[in-house]
Amino acid sequence: MSNNIRNEIKHLKSEFAKIYSNKIRPNMVEYEKTRRNIIKKIALIECILLTITIVTFYFALSDFMSNKTLTNSSIFTIFIAIAFIVVGFSYFYIENKKFSKELKTKHKTDILEGFRELLKIYWTNNQTITKTELEMSGLFANFDCLDTDDCFKGTYKEVDYAIQECTLTQNNSAWWLAFKGAVVKFSSNKKFKGNTLVSTKQDFNIQNIDIGTFLVSILFLGLGGYITWIIFSHIFEEITIYGNTDKTLIMLGLELLVIPAVAIGCIIWIYKKKLSLKKTELEDIEFEKKYTVKTTDEIEARYLLTTSFMERLKNIQTAFNTNQIKCSFSDKNLIIAIPTNKNIFEIGNLLTPLDDAKTFDIFFNELTSLLILIDYFKLNEQTGL
Repeated sequence: MSNNIRNEIKHLKSEFAKIYSNKIRPNMVEYEKTRRNIIKKIALIECILLTITIVTFYFALSDFMSNKTLTNSSIFTIFIAIAFIVVGFSYFYIENKKFSKELKTKHKTDILEGFRELLKIYWTNNQTITKTELEMSGLFANFDCLDTDDCFKGTYKEVDYAIQECTLTQNNSAWWLAFKGAVVKFSSNKKFKGNTLVSTKQDFNIQNIDIGTFLVSILFLGLGGYITWIIFSHIFEEITIYGNTDKTLIMLGLELLVIPAVAIGCIIWIYKKKLSLKKTELEDIEFEKKYTVKTTDEIEARYLLTTSFMERLKNIQTAFNTNQIKCSFSDKNLIIAIPTNKNIFEIGNLLTPLDDAKTFDIFFNELTSLLILIDYFKLNEQTGL
C-alpha cells in the first residue's frame, strides 16, 4: 500500500473520530439506556425460562432414577425442557434483531450524516444495483429473484459507488441460493477493454450457471444410472442365462439410457458456459491457490491483478470477516461480491454497548477497505490502462 493511500486512510480516520465524538456518540449514549432496559427485561424472562427448564429436567431425572428406564412421561418432560431452551434462544434472537432494525431505522440519518462529510454516502430504500447489472457481471449463478436489505450510494473522489445487501435465489427458494451478502459497484471514468472475473476457488455459483438444472441433472444422473444398471443387469441375465433375445426387452434397456444421457448433456452444457472466459494463470502462487481468474483479455487481466490489488482484495475479506470474495471488471464497472451471512454495516445490537466506538470502527473499516480501490485503480481518471 502506497504512502499516499496510508496517509489518506489516516486522515479519514482522524476526521471520522472527530465526527463520532461530536455528532454520533451523543445520540448513541441516549439510546444506550434503552438497550440496557431491554437487556434487563430479557435477562428476567430468560431466568424464568431457565428455572422452569431446570425443574423440568429434575422431574425427568427423578422419574428415570425411580423406574430405571425412560418412560413416556419422562420423555415428554425432556421434550418440554428442550422446548423451553429453544424458546429462550428464539426470544433473544428475535428481540436482538428487532432492536438492531429499530436502531438503524431511527438513527441511520444522523449516523450517515457523519459519514457523509467524508464519504458522501446516502442510505436508500431503493435498489442501487439493478438485477440486469448483477446478471451482466457474471459473478453469480442464474437467479430470478432479487431481495435487498440495506442499500447505499455515494461519491468518493468524483467516482460514484453503490453498495447493496442482497439475496439472489431461483424461484424464491432457499434451496437454490445463488448469493447472499453485499455487492459493491464502482463506476469508472474509463472503460475496461475486456471482461475479467476473479472468484474464490471452488465457487460454482458464477457465470449465470443454472443451479436448478445442475442439481436436478446430478440427481437424474445418479438415479438414472442406478436404474439403468439394474435393468441392464437383468437384460444381461436374460440373454446370457436364459437365451432371451426379445427385441422389446433390448429396446427398453436402450431407451433407459436416455435418462443419464440427458443428465450428462445438461452438465456438459453448464460447464461449457463456464468456459466462455479463458482461465488465466498469474505469477503469484499464493493467489493462484485461493482464486480462479478468467478473462477475455489476458494482458489487461495481468495489468489489473497485481500483487497490490491482491493485497487489497484480502484486506476487504478481513474487514468483512469472510472467507470468500469475487469481483468483475467489465465495461466501465468494477463490481465486487462479498458472500456473508452476517448483517453487514450494522450500527449496534443488544450485546454491544452503543457508546463504544468499536461498532462504528468496523463500519468505517468496511467502507474504507472498498474505497481505497478507487485510489488504486484511479477510477476517477480518464486515462487508459
